[in-house]
Amino acid sequence: ETVITASSKWCVLDKNTHRIQRLTPLFEKFSDADFISGELFENANQRVEQLAEYETSDSHIFTVQVTDLDQNLHMNNARYGDIILNASGTEKLQNNRLLRIDANFMSQLFIGDEYKVYKFQNSSGTLIEVRKDSNGTPVFRAKVVWGI
Repeated sequence: ETVITASSKWCVLDKNTHRIQRLTPLFEKFSDADFISGELFENANQRVEQLAEYETSDSHIFTVQVTDLDQNLHMNNARYGDIILNASGTEKLQNNRLLRIDANFMSQLFIGDEYKVYKFQNSSGTLIEVRKDSNGTPVFRAKVVWGI
């Protein structure tokens, strides 16, 4: 019995410009063809739209702490999962089965950055959007689909 199915798309960033780079020629040992080009399952890596109800959604402000950082001194990707589950709330977690999470990452957070977590519930699931509080730059968006 399948317990979990996951798919992830990663990219290589230029450490100076922070722009996405092709795998080749950065890593001569690998070619772009060494990786799976298709989706592992239907509708993998869906794009999560900006919250339509951005102005009226629930929101809370947080600050990036030392324990949130990875070795590159920006917020660790695993912390985004914590944000998603914390924003969903215990009632949702206790009364529903988590079926799917789609997350789209757009920018980085660093120590001391303040960020705002917006949440909106609709019939298709919980929509979560994190934005830098200083300038409103989107950090990531997620959609959580629940079952009973």
